[in-house]
Amino acid sequence: MARHRADWWQKRVDEITRGGDAEAIARRHGVRASTLRWWGTELRRRARERPASATFLPVVVAPPVVPDALGVSGDVDVVVEVGAGRVSLRGAVSAAHVEAIVRGLASRC
Repeated sequence: MARHRADWWQKRVDEITRGGDAEAIARRHGVRASTLRWWGTELRRRARERPASATFLPVVVAPPVVPDALGVSGDVDVVVEVGAGRVSLRGAVSAAHVEAIVRGLASRC
């Protein structure tokens, strides 16, 4: 029996997920149905253990705007999204606050 890589098994497992019959799929590809089902469990386990990836965007810290000179408030609105997590900040926000929030969201996503 030929050895297949995990990506090959993922395609077979995807066929089952789309409503295919494990026995028929296994027969068509010349593998055991029990092995195909094992790979389904194994691939789900690997996906759970894989660390969530986060994309970090560059943050530029500019000098504060002098509120009176421009006639605007010194407050800012910052929205931080990491994965499914989203935090909205309003007011005087420091770079340290944004960094702590991004790290916290990334560790939980």
